[in-house]
Amino acid sequence: MGTPLKLLIYLADLDHFYPGNRISVPYNIGSIASYSYSLFGNEVEILLFKHPEELLEKVRSAPPNVLGLSFYMWNVNLVRKVITCCKMINSDTITVIGGPSVSRISDHYKRLLDNNPDLDIIVLDQGEKSFANIISRILSTGFHYKQHFDETISGCATRLGNSNTVERGDLETDYSVLNSIPSPYLNGYLDSFLELGFLPQLETNRGCPYSCIYCGYGDKYYSKLVVRDEKIIYEEILYLLKHSKSKELSITDGNFGIMGKRDLRIAEFMFDLYKENGFPYVTDFASSKVKTKTSIEVMKIMARLTDRMYFGLQTLTEEALVNSKRQNIPKDMISELVDIAKKENIPHVCVDLIFGLPGETPQSFLNTISELVSLGIEQPAIYQLRLLPGTSLYFTEKEKYNYKSMFRPFNNRFGEYKLIADRKAERIIEVEEIAYQSNTFNSDDFMKVREYGFLTELLMRYGSYKETILFLSYRDISMSGIFNIILQNYKKYPLLSDLFKMYKLYSRGELYETEEDLIKSICENDKQWEDLLLLKGSYFKINFGFVGYCLFNEIGILDNLEQIIRELARERLLVDEIENLEQVIKYDKCCRLIQKENGRKQELSDVKKELVLEDIYDYETWRLNCYKGKLSEYMHDVPIKRNFYIDKYEELMREMKNLAEFSGFPFYERIIINSPMTSLRRYCKVMN
Repeated sequence: MGTPLKLLIYLADLDHFYPGNRISVPYNIGSIASYSYSLFGNEVEILLFKHPEELLEKVRSAPPNVLGLSFYMWNVNLVRKVITCCKMINSDTITVIGGPSVSRISDHYKRLLDNNPDLDIIVLDQGEKSFANIISRILSTGFHYKQHFDETISGCATRLGNSNTVERGDLETDYSVLNSIPSPYLNGYLDSFLELGFLPQLETNRGCPYSCIYCGYGDKYYSKLVVRDEKIIYEEILYLLKHSKSKELSITDGNFGIMGKRDLRIAEFMFDLYKENGFPYVTDFASSKVKTKTSIEVMKIMARLTDRMYFGLQTLTEEALVNSKRQNIPKDMISELVDIAKKENIPHVCVDLIFGLPGETPQSFLNTISELVSLGIEQPAIYQLRLLPGTSLYFTEKEKYNYKSMFRPFNNRFGEYKLIADRKAERIIEVEEIAYQSNTFNSDDFMKVREYGFLTELLMRYGSYKETILFLSYRDISMSGIFNIILQNYKKYPLLSDLFKMYKLYSRGELYETEEDLIKSICENDKQWEDLLLLKGSYFKINFGFVGYCLFNEIGILDNLEQIIRELARERLLVDEIENLEQVIKYDKCCRLIQKENGRKQELSDVKKELVLEDIYDYETWRLNCYKGKLSEYMHDVPIKRNFYIDKYEELMREMKNLAEFSGFPFYERIIINSPMTSLRRYCKVMN
């Protein structure tokens, strides 16, 4: 008797392997594989993939019975093309997608199936359980393609029979499945990806109790929190310590810290490991939106693992929060977190802001920035609202608020792939849909807020005049006032005038009316495609490129900004406060990466590791007291020496050498993206 045939399954979490794009371990499909093996054992054989060409090479040599693909905003066009190519190789392969870019709250899945005839099944509910239902159906009906679709499949959408009618199966509500999934790490299914140095991911719970309409987690289906076994979490972290080539870790929870003491124990466990082994350095995590004594303790520990205290806010505008069904932490809690960061000597306090939420205006958003800075937030990061398939904003609220979109290339998500052996390579690019207008802002407003975002990055997040802005904010000179005076007066200064002219040109140049226009303009034009691959034209993160340009190259721009800020301060401050301002500006200048004007692309020799100065003031204590009183009241008994130094200087130098092949704005963007955050502004320590 022969060996029974196994159901051959390929699972792929595809990404674009463009230099600079951080590739994650495919924990998602690893969990699906682990759960499927636990149910079906030797009846299935499952292989995992990240690279599209490796996947298609395997499909050509051994076509699978089932191809399952994760469907995210950064790989949707790649996935569609791979599915088409797979069907060309073997029309009987059953093709399946699932993930955040599939909407459960509308009939979007019907349109996906109608517009992609090579796609067979869409997973809508719990990924592991719903995919297992597909396997169960195939094993029960035999490997006969058409028989699989005579009836609906729980948790999935399919075409029924020969009718092409799309039907959704029963809702798959078995939330407990999360703790039925054997760990894909501990079973070794992800070892090959860890060996390659891919970024490991950790999931400690799944779901989100909030209903933000712009977020995929806003779907009520995901409102139930399901917690993974704590013991398994510790085992996975220790496994990663031993097997991961990367020191970094991404935590995928929607609200890490929401589980109180449990999450505190996990955070403490990671921090103890980090102190001893340098792992895990947490690259990203989403903190709990509800702040309790315990969740704040979690944030304090996570700040040590990330070099920053971080929490998402999006906006402080009440109307936009209500319209978005967003719950924020109270303002007094924000002040408390800032105070904690100061006392704990946590170097950065960061918040995320999104412009474009329903009901937001440019002025209300500017008020949010000003208020946060006045509360002591040093690093507000500003993003434009993405209109994401899979969210209620995209499908049910878009017309209500009269949103209009523009499209731009998804940074680093593109590539040229040899998917079919006898055909030329395919050019594929992913696309972001950006909220460009609504009933509360127009296209000019959108561009104005882009300028606010650039100035915030330059002055605050990357610290060109962070101390100065905070000092003025504590004296009722708001960020709003500073922005307005800069934008009203920059044309008086040739360097600034040229800078903003270029900024507007690049910001408009990256936008297209439709996704089709973008793809045609770039992928069908050899010159544009070459520019994309070489990061020329508008093909870089514009704010990062321009910030890097100001920090490393034309730092005379910073002096022009200083002159404008000084003029505003002279109108608003008393004489003795002007004297204090001079000291604050001096401190900011000492924190610059480059201490001299050069008017050219920097050389490595321009970035000195240390700058040692003698000082008589106790600046740190004055700063901790929110710059209250006069600096002359905070004096040392004897002069001290201050060392202004670049943290992780060697890493910064190494990155600058590695990036020598780039030029212009893309060069500066790469420095900002690739260098440690702590290397982009000097720190100060008092020398013994």
